[in-house]
Amino acid sequence: MERDSIVVVCMKIEHGPHLIHTTARCHVCAAVVAISAATLKMVLRELATSVMRLQEGVEYSAICRECYVQTDMVGKVMTPSDEQIREIFLALRDDAGGA
Repeated sequence: MERDSIVVVCMKIEHGPHLIHTTARCHVCAAVVAISAATLKMVLRELATSVMRLQEGVEYSAICRECYVQTDMVGKVMTPSDEQIREIFLALRDDAGGA
C-alpha cells in the first residue's frame, strides 16, 4: 500500500470462521476474507478518532493471513480489543464443541 493505511489481517472464508459479519477481498491475492463485527468496529473507531487521518484519506484494507506472513508488515499489528478477544474465545469454544 502506498499511503498510510490500516491493514486488517483476516481469515479466508474457506477456513470457516464462525463470526462472519462482513467480507472483503485480500488486497494481495483477492481471496474473500472475513472481518468480524468487533474488528470492523475497532478499525472504524481508529479511523474516526484521528481527524488528520480522515483528512489525509487514510483507508483500511484487508489481507489474508497467508499473504500477511509474506510481507514486511509481520509483527506490526495492533493489540486485539476486548471485543475481538471475546469473539476469538467464542469461536474457539464453538470449534471445540463447548458450551
